[in-house]
Amino acid sequence: MTARRAAKRRRAQSTSPAASGHSLSGRLPSGTLIVSVAVVLYVALLSTFSIVQHRGLKTQMYDLGNADQALWAAAQGDWAMTQSNTTQRRAMSRLAVHANLIFWPLSLGYRVWPDPEWLLVLSSAACGAAGLGLYAIARRRLGAGTAAMIPPLAFYASAIVHDANLYDFHAITLATAFLVWTVWAFDTGWTRLAWGLLVGALSCQEDIPFVGVALGLWLWLKGSRRQGLAVAAASLAYLVAVEAALVPAVSGEKGLMRAAGDQRYGWLGSSPLEMLWTLTTEPGRVLGHVLQPDRLRLPLYLALSGGIVALRSWPMLLLALPQIALGMLSSGAWRTSMTGTYYWILCEAVIIMACIVSAELDAGRAGRKVPPSLVFLATSTAVLSLLFSPLPHGLGSTWSNYALPPERKSLEMIAAQIPTDASLCVQNNLGPHLSQRQTVVAFWRECRQSDYALFHLRWVGGPNSGLFARAWSNILLGQPAGIVVREVSRMMSSPDWGLLAQKDGFYLFARNQPHRIPREAMTAEFARDLSIFDGQLREAEKHRWKVARRLTGTTGWKDLTR
Repeated sequence: MTARRAAKRRRAQSTSPAASGHSLSGRLPSGTLIVSVAVVLYVALLSTFSIVQHRGLKTQMYDLGNADQALWAAAQGDWAMTQSNTTQRRAMSRLAVHANLIFWPLSLGYRVWPDPEWLLVLSSAACGAAGLGLYAIARRRLGAGTAAMIPPLAFYASAIVHDANLYDFHAITLATAFLVWTVWAFDTGWTRLAWGLLVGALSCQEDIPFVGVALGLWLWLKGSRRQGLAVAAASLAYLVAVEAALVPAVSGEKGLMRAAGDQRYGWLGSSPLEMLWTLTTEPGRVLGHVLQPDRLRLPLYLALSGGIVALRSWPMLLLALPQIALGMLSSGAWRTSMTGTYYWILCEAVIIMACIVSAELDAGRAGRKVPPSLVFLATSTAVLSLLFSPLPHGLGSTWSNYALPPERKSLEMIAAQIPTDASLCVQNNLGPHLSQRQTVVAFWRECRQSDYALFHLRWVGGPNSGLFARAWSNILLGQPAGIVVREVSRMMSSPDWGLLAQKDGFYLFARNQPHRIPREAMTAEFARDLSIFDGQLREAEKHRWKVARRLTGTTGWKDLTR
């Protein structure tokens, strides 16, 4: 009973006029008004940029197309959410690839608006909601002054957040919003609400239960021991239930692909027990892996983004450790890239929450001034945003990166020639526009088994600084540009394929059908497209930063001459 009364007292205090920032006259305080305007502008602006990128053919079969196909399938009644474009080269349930249980309720939206653009808007809205949650935490701990405005504004200005928001659609943006508000709810004593939000976070993807365990440890360290144990235990129970029961029952697979030693964690073992055994019995091998320079750049970047001044609030920083550990333990440089990926938005939110707690500790000495931790957060965010944001204000980006290619309308006319029930092999950046069908794969998967194949010999990525993964030619196109060209050339010469349409760099092939375009005209147009494509790639490469390889860990760029 005492604990219940204390919780009610905390809730009352957090909703009082002084704590909430509302004046007795009922007027909206200036800080809340500024943050409210900021969230509306953020969601509107980032939604616009995301949709422009999609319409400009800059999204991918990986990952927007895969999510679109899974949600479309669920809306059609396929609760396994079968997707054909997988690294296993066979159709699989979405739940065996990622435990995105949240896709089930999201699929209801596809019955109203069956278009991947609403997922892009949803991602921006989730980022906006996460920023509001940070403001709610800051306002409760720091009051309604200037200091409380810095955390949400820093989140909206963060290059890490922009990367995640603009990189197609990923459930990590939803999980971040859920977790920020979960922390707020536990912190203010709204326990039932906190548990509901935690369930929402866990349903987003398979790695969030590890964050749930860290959340339980944070609650334990702040004095809520029973609650902390319950959260950690529930998170682990959820993970085991999904891995051992739900995924096998729904998908027909043995378990989650990530836990079966895929290309990311296969060096640790082929099962969770083997991975755990390697981690505990071969510390030298593990340390040798995580202490490589391309792994250490990630914690360095996160420290510079605000983590270094939040160390005094280390219990809160524990929530970022699972994501960081998964990145540093993965093979290859992709998961530890400092820029251009979507993995670190949750870590950014945790760092900002830790900065809020540090600012609260400093508030007594700082008086009415903004605490030093928030000054550092604001300054570092501004600098890193100017250097690394993929938005046009970033030094590595331009307005040209968001240009709409003039030939985009030709895609609609050509796509109309593909039967909806036909299997399709498609260039990666065209996939999200054609993913609402039973069988569609990025062309390097199983093109020889498809009825139709579609390519586009144009570079739509704009000037390439090399900082943003999606602007690498082998990511945006699905393969290096030279391989795309060779595949088009091979199909033009193959007796098994007929060229049905050739316009504005688009090439539509059909299996076992005759060419509809005379060979001489086809060859002449191909030579012209090749010249345009090569010129676009060479012009884009001129803008490449020499330091980009060290920041991203890969060249990521191959023109037609290599």
